[in-house]
Amino acid sequence: MNLAELPPPMQEFVGTFQALRTLGFNADDIQCAVYAHGFVQGQLFTQEREFRFDCGFLPEEFHNNEPFEILYKATCAALQAATNDELDKVWRASFAYANSALFVMALVQKGFCIPSAKKKS
Repeated sequence: MNLAELPPPMQEFVGTFQALRTLGFNADDIQCAVYAHGFVQGQLFTQEREFRFDCGFLPEEFHNNEPFEILYKATCAALQAATNDELDKVWRASFAYANSALFVMALVQKGFCIPSAKKKS
């Protein structure tokens, strides 16, 4: 499965993941969770803070844990195998990209320091 074949909520997760990575956040601090009725939410846990972002509802076949785990592994594999152009396309289609100023403001209002904004010595 490649990025284009992922269900829209997983594409949204990957796009927002890319937005957070572009801002300098560590990939290990970004997780994906699925809740009742297949609701997907991404989570950033770092700097002793938490930021959650909604990604949408999965198709019904992914609503229980085992199919979601398979989908999540496929998403991780697609993310690792993706070209820069594919990653860029998914990122540019995300809410985080379309609303980049609001997205960054939401992170700052939650108290996050944007890693890419830090001065390098």
